[in-house]
Amino acid sequence: MGHDGFSWKYEVVLNIAGHAYNDIIYFVIYRIPSTYSASFARMCIVLPPYVIYEIKELVGRSRFPHVNIEIYSPDDAIGDRVNIIGVKPYRILNVLGETKIDTVRQQVILQLVNPVLHKMATTHLFDKRVDDKSGKQILDRYHEFLRTHYGDNFQTNYICGNNDFFDHEYEETLIHSNSDIQIPYEIIQKRFPSSFYPVYFFDDFYFPHTKSNKPINIFYTDFSTPEHHTKASPFLRYGESVFSGKTEKIVPLGDITKQIDKFNDQTSRTFIDSENMVCLFDRKESGKKFQIEYTSEEVSLLSNKSISNIESHVSSHVDIDQSGYEMNITYPDSKENLKDRINNSFKLIKKGPVNLHYIDTVYGLIDWVHFGYRYALDPDSPDDYRFVPFNIINIFKREYSDVISKRQDAEETPLWCKYYCKAVFFEFIDDDDN
Repeated sequence: MGHDGFSWKYEVVLNIAGHAYNDIIYFVIYRIPSTYSASFARMCIVLPPYVIYEIKELVGRSRFPHVNIEIYSPDDAIGDRVNIIGVKPYRILNVLGETKIDTVRQQVILQLVNPVLHKMATTHLFDKRVDDKSGKQILDRYHEFLRTHYGDNFQTNYICGNNDFFDHEYEETLIHSNSDIQIPYEIIQKRFPSSFYPVYFFDDFYFPHTKSNKPINIFYTDFSTPEHHTKASPFLRYGESVFSGKTEKIVPLGDITKQIDKFNDQTSRTFIDSENMVCLFDRKESGKKFQIEYTSEEVSLLSNKSISNIESHVSSHVDIDQSGYEMNITYPDSKENLKDRINNSFKLIKKGPVNLHYIDTVYGLIDWVHFGYRYALDPDSPDDYRFVPFNIINIFKREYSDVISKRQDAEETPLWCKYYCKAVFFEFIDDDDN
């Protein structure tokens, strides 16, 4: 049961076509910005065969069934009755792994996705030409487009500083993608809204004490520094007795062998204005020379390598020492913005997160963990907020998964699931320690 009004076990109920089913084996929500652009889920559940047949028929005709998943917690004050924590809408995209239990029950795995995110992934309406706008302004226009075409379902969270955005306005920008959910990637790749390389993610799974009451949170996040993430401590909020986190492994990050320093010091960088460029270069087989046909007045080098002056439409050669490195970088905005991005990239490696912590939480609470926060995970240092989540997997697992109930609907006594969480955290340290 609960502790001080909190619970670490829950009932999960699937509602489809007016019928409720809670013979849940597990319900897993994947929130992995490192790989995917949006969250999604899987559910292992026991259903009557005719329900499975109807779902497969609809999925086969691309009429993906709409379902609601309700999550309840126990109420100690009134016995077996429960409090509803939240309702999450999904569409069933696929049915996998059918296992026959008896003549009236089969175990299946359902692939689930938020219906709004599914529509965005299968629609491409944002084919736009945008004039005289910065990358941030193009992103803001995209967010207005989402509200217009997909409803008031989004809360945008910029987890970074206001001064991190560039104000360079592009004369003309054509944004196109095969789906509306991929548009932010196109904007970030083409029009560099900020001085760091962000992670952009749609997250539809969160509960109280998080960023908003909207169905979908949008995160535009800078993971190079923790300072813009909100502080949160499981120990201060719940007490240590309801938080049990175990570090599965730690992966060191950073420039341990100093190869980044060597590369930075010995690299010849050629900055080329891609807006005015005719062609980039013609690399010789020796790898020591390249040829540039260029309409700008000059090409600037960051390091002290020799280079001939380059006039408009004039070919020139640059000799690079064999012991050094050669980097040719195009930029669509300005040389100053490009230098900021390069410097921040090296800063991310040299002074950013020092470790990846893989942490499994047992007997956790449903509002643990979320993006946009930095956590204090050491009970001996409750004010040391140096852990920022990067990937999160939320798991509701049947308390006795080897015992399959003979019930067929959710009107009888609840079947409880324990809540687990697997998360990957960036660990940061103070600049003085670094």
